[in-house]
Amino acid sequence: MSVFVAFTLVVALLSAANPIANGAPIMWNDDFVKRCSTAFCLGDSTFPFIGFNTYNLMSWYSPYFAIEVLSKGADLGMTVCRTWAFNDGYHKNDANGIWKDNTALQMGPGDFSEETFKVLDHVIYQAAQHGVRLMLPFVNYWEDYGGREMYVHWSAENGGGAKKADDFYTNWKCRQYYKNAVKTILNRKNSYNGRIYKDDPAIFGWELMNEPRNYADSSGNTLQAWIDEMSAFVKSIDSRHLLSVGSEGFFGRSSYQGYQDIAGSWALATGVDSLRNSAGANIDFATTHIYTDSWWPRNTFTDQMSRFNRLNKGHDWESFAMLGKPIVLTEFGKRDKNWVDMSRRDNMLSTAFYDVYQSAVNYRAFFGAVLWMLAGDKQPNPGGFYVYSPSSVWPKHDTVLKTIKTGSHRLFDKARVPAVVPIFFDRVYYGWSDWSWDIDIDFQQTFVGQTGIRTATGRRSVYVKHKSAGSALRLRTQTWFTSYATTLSFSIYGSWNGVHVQLMTDKNHKSQQASIWQGSSVIDLPSGFKQIRMPLQQLSYNGVWNSVAFQVVGTNDKPYYLMDISISKNSWP
Repeated sequence: MSVFVAFTLVVALLSAANPIANGAPIMWNDDFVKRCSTAFCLGDSTFPFIGFNTYNLMSWYSPYFAIEVLSKGADLGMTVCRTWAFNDGYHKNDANGIWKDNTALQMGPGDFSEETFKVLDHVIYQAAQHGVRLMLPFVNYWEDYGGREMYVHWSAENGGGAKKADDFYTNWKCRQYYKNAVKTILNRKNSYNGRIYKDDPAIFGWELMNEPRNYADSSGNTLQAWIDEMSAFVKSIDSRHLLSVGSEGFFGRSSYQGYQDIAGSWALATGVDSLRNSAGANIDFATTHIYTDSWWPRNTFTDQMSRFNRLNKGHDWESFAMLGKPIVLTEFGKRDKNWVDMSRRDNMLSTAFYDVYQSAVNYRAFFGAVLWMLAGDKQPNPGGFYVYSPSSVWPKHDTVLKTIKTGSHRLFDKARVPAVVPIFFDRVYYGWSDWSWDIDIDFQQTFVGQTGIRTATGRRSVYVKHKSAGSALRLRTQTWFTSYATTLSFSIYGSWNGVHVQLMTDKNHKSQQASIWQGSSVIDLPSGFKQIRMPLQQLSYNGVWNSVAFQVVGTNDKPYYLMDISISKNSWP
C-alpha cells in the first residue's frame, strides 16, 4: 500500500471519528479576512491575532500531524497558521548534492503531484475545522524545499539561460514558471471541501515568497520590479485574499535613518526595503521577521530586547503613518538553549503579544504576531526555537504556553473593536452653507518621500497652508453612513498649533458641528505626528447622515498635513 493510499484511508476514518472533522460547533466566520485601513477586519470587527508557524504541515504525510498541530494551536487561542504552499522538485543535501524529492508538490516546471496536492487540500480543510486561517507563501528564497534555485535549475535545463540564484527575479523562464505555479495553486479545487483555493476563506492570505532577498542588486530595484509584476499577477486571479510580499521587513533606504541602523548595515545589502516593497497597490499588508539570537548573537539579552522593541515600534509607525496598511510579525522566536532560557522566551513573546494588543485597541497598524514555531510532539528541535504543547508532555514550556493563551484570549476578549471605515475626501467642497476660502491646498504634494494622494493604498494625505487667520478648509465625503458611527479618527503633522477642527454633518441640509476640543483625545506619535480621536456622540443626530464635512480653521500660515481620516462603527447597519 502506498503512503498516499494509506493517507487517504486514515483521513476517511478520522473524518468519521473526529467530532471536529464531523462539523461539531466551533467559532468560525465564513467571511474573508479583509484590510480596513491599518487593521484587519473579519465581519463587523477588527481581527488582531496571535498565530504560529508550522512550515511543514504539507510535507509530513500523516494526517494526524496536521490535526495534532492545528488542534494545539486552536486550544491555545491562536487563529492563524503560517505554512508552506510549496515543495519544489528537489532538496539540496550538503553531503550528497542534489537529490530528487518524490513527495514534492511541483515535481518539475508545471508538473504537480496530485497526491501531494491532496495533502495540502487536507491541511486547508482541517484548518477551517479548527477555526484557524492559513498564511501561505508560494515559493522559498532559501534552497530548502527547492526555492528560487530550483526555478533557476529548471530554466537552465530547459534552455532558459538562468545561471545564478538571483537570476530568478529577471529570467523570463523563471518568471513564467513562477506564474504558472501560482496560477495552478490559486485555481486548485480542494478535494475535501470542493472549494477553489482562491475562493476559500480558510486561507488568510498569500505571500509572494518566504523572505525574498537579492544581493545581486542592493538598490532594491530588481526585487521591486519583480514584486510589482507578481503582485499584479496574483491579484488578477485572486482579488479576494490578502497579499503580502513575505519579507523579513528590513528597513531600507526609504525608511528613517535611525531605523536602518537597528539591524545593521548588512540588512541594506539584501535589496530589501520594507516601506517601498509594501507600498504597491496590490500589496495589502507588510511583514517583518526578527531573530535576535541570529542577528545579534554576541549582544546581551537586554540589548537584544531593546532592538526587538525598536524594530516593532518602527514598523508599527511606518505602516501606520506612511503605508496606511497593517503589519504582521510573521516570524520571531527565542532559542531555549537546553531549557535554560525559557524566561527570556516568555519575555519576548509577552512583549510582542502586548504590542499587538496595544496597537489593536488604539487603531494602529501592528495587528499580528506569528511565533516560530509550534511543533508536534515527535518533531526534533534542531534550532532550539520550537514550542511544544501540552505542558504535561513538555513541562518546561508551561509558562510559555500560559503566555500564548493569555495573549490570545486578551486579543479576543478586549481588542476586537468595531471595524474602521476609511472616509475618502475626494475634493474640496464648495457650496454648502459656506466654502473653503483663502487657503492653499495640494492633493499631489509629496509627503515623506511619497505621493500625497495615496491611490495605491486607498489613503489620502492632504497638504494644507492657511493664508490668513480664520481661513478654512472644508472637505466633504460623497458617501453616507449611519448613526452607528461612534468615533472619527485622523492624524495631523506639521505646524498645527492654532488649528481648529470641526466635524460637520448635513442632516436635511442643516449643519451640526462639534469641535475637536470637546472631549477628543490627542495621542502623540513619533516624528511630530498627532493622532486625534473625536467622539461623534457629541453631535446631536438621528438616523442617517446624508454626508459629513471635515472643516479645518487655521490661525497661522505654516503648512501641515492631514492623513488617515476614518470612522469607526459599533456595528454595521
